[in-house]
Amino acid sequence: MQWVSVLALIACGCASQDYPTDSKHGARAVADSLAAAKLQQLKSLEGEWSIASVPEMPTGGTVTYTTISGGSVVMEEMFPGTPHSMVTMYHVEAGRLALTHYCSAGNQPKMLAEPGGSTEALRFSCVGGPGYDCQRDMHMHSAEFDFLPDGAVQARWASLEGGKPSHGVIFNLKRKS
Repeated sequence: MQWVSVLALIACGCASQDYPTDSKHGARAVADSLAAAKLQQLKSLEGEWSIASVPEMPTGGTVTYTTISGGSVVMEEMFPGTPHSMVTMYHVEAGRLALTHYCSAGNQPKMLAEPGGSTEALRFSCVGGPGYDCQRDMHMHSAEFDFLPDGAVQARWASLEGGKPSHGVIFNLKRKS
C-alpha cells in the first residue's frame, strides 16, 4: 500500500518536461534566464558522442548526455564500462549553472559556471566538495566547454593538487550518427 502512495507522488511530481522559468511557479522557477539557457545548451547534447583519443584512453571513448529529473538535470557519463567511468550532473542552483563531477579518482568536486557570458562557451570553477581539501588534495578544479560552429564540442578539464595545476585533458567530442 505504501508503494502505491509513493508511486502516486512520483507520478504527480514528475509530469512536467521542463521546469518553468516564470516566477509564478515558486520554488521551481529558474531565477536567472542565462543559467537556464546554459542548461538548455547542455540539453542539446542529448545522445551519444565519440571522444577523440586522449592519453588516458588511447583508443578514444564515448560520452552520453541524458536529460533527467523532469528536465532539471543533465547527466553526462564518460567512458561507461571502463575503469575511467565518470558521471557529471549539471543543474541550475541559485541562479547559476552548477555541476557535481563524480570522478574516477573517488572525489566529487562541485563547480559553478562563471556568471554572465554566453551559451557558446561554458566555464566552471570548483567551489568545494565533500571529503577533500581544495587547497591540498587532488581534484578536478575547472571545466570548460566550447560549442563549435560545426556541431562539435571541445571540453577541457583541469585538476589541482597541492594548490597547483597538476593535470589537464582536452576532449574533442563529435556526435555519433
